[in-house]
Amino acid sequence: MKKRLVLVLCAFLCVQSVVFAIDIDSLVDGAVANSVSIEKLGITKENSLASSQLADLEDETKVSVSSGTVLLQKDSLTMNPSVSVSLGGLDDDLSVDFGVANQTSIGFGNELKSSTVTPSARVSKTFDLPSFVDERDSIAKAINALQRELNYSKGVLEFENGVINDVISIIQTTISIETSQRELERRQKNYESDIALGVINEGSLSDMKTQMELSKLSTSLENYRTQLETAKRSFYNDYGIAYEDVDSVREAVLDVASSSDGNTNVMISKLNLDKAQQELDAKTGGAGEALKLSSSLEAPVTFSSGADAKASVSGSVGAEISGSNYRVSATANAKYDGSFSPSLTIRGTWSNRTDKKATNLEVLTLENDLIVAQMNYDSAKQSYDDTVRSLSIEVQDFKATVEAFEVEAQYNQRILEYTTALYEKGMASESELSDAKATVAKDDANRIVYALQALVLENRIKINEL
Repeated sequence: MKKRLVLVLCAFLCVQSVVFAIDIDSLVDGAVANSVSIEKLGITKENSLASSQLADLEDETKVSVSSGTVLLQKDSLTMNPSVSVSLGGLDDDLSVDFGVANQTSIGFGNELKSSTVTPSARVSKTFDLPSFVDERDSIAKAINALQRELNYSKGVLEFENGVINDVISIIQTTISIETSQRELERRQKNYESDIALGVINEGSLSDMKTQMELSKLSTSLENYRTQLETAKRSFYNDYGIAYEDVDSVREAVLDVASSSDGNTNVMISKLNLDKAQQELDAKTGGAGEALKLSSSLEAPVTFSSGADAKASVSGSVGAEISGSNYRVSATANAKYDGSFSPSLTIRGTWSNRTDKKATNLEVLTLENDLIVAQMNYDSAKQSYDDTVRSLSIEVQDFKATVEAFEVEAQYNQRILEYTTALYEKGMASESELSDAKATVAKDDANRIVYALQALVLENRIKINEL
């Protein structure tokens, strides 16, 4: 049914004429540009994006490592070597290295003597802790990003459909005004003819009945006119621009395609399923991960000693890393008492929850949440597939309706051409010619309506594909 949908609407006859002056895309673009609701959608999208970027900045982890010194001065000692902790899937090995580099002889006597040594101690240990790769934050960010884009794009398309549907309503009201006007004039003319010919006697029941019918038609016509003016005022109030009659509509693309990945709603449901699995893994420990802690102590020791002083030095430095369910610490010790004795101790603990009953209940809740998330994901996929099938059927029905309309419209056009030829030969009345013209004009208006309805259907297809 690929027909040209850039159509010019013929002028209606009689009192209410329709002169279209703008294409639908220009009218919709103007409404979008002046819409407060679209502006709010954009602000909401920007705020969501800004919040996400702010969270990214706050999530940055800064790690600093510092070297240090061990200094002996009489009875005081300060130590500030570095201790580092690292996570990774390394081998579960313990490596220890102690030593004293560049050692010089140390002598004691009546004279003050000094010496410098460089003690060192390095150790690393890998612990296998029941941990897991926590991706909950990244999943939440992905969900927010998808939802942000979906809300904006869907909001714009739904807004456009609102504008188009309002235009359709105005055109259909205009058609109703023309139809009612012609019917009122025809009935009024017949009534006057019946009175003149004596078919209806003035004051009779038939006369009263006919006048009531004419009054109803007149009231209906005025109601349509009021409805049209109200619709145009509402259009301005809703979209911030004055309504302009439409003179052309582009051809809609009504291709319904199905994706194996579904749409954004399906992807969000899948991410929520992944998030539910992560929440459960966080509680139960998930897959095992290696936690490695390493520490080093390497600094010069400068000391002074007299005959009555004790030639010894000792000290320690430590570091700790902890999370929601684990704690690891390291302590480096150094002692000098004639000989250098460094040591380093590493401790690690991990606990899921001490309250086993509470933990079991929480795990049960998370398991149920996972089941619900799986059901929601399956439902989202089914809903997407159902909508694709429904839209496909609707497109087929719509095309069949338009094709049937075009057959009838072509017939009416032929009737107009035939009646015009008869009228030029004096074989058809002016009224018959006027009726034929009005029918074709109505078909032109309805053709515009069908073209607009096709655009609404196109946007609904786009919404399902988002």
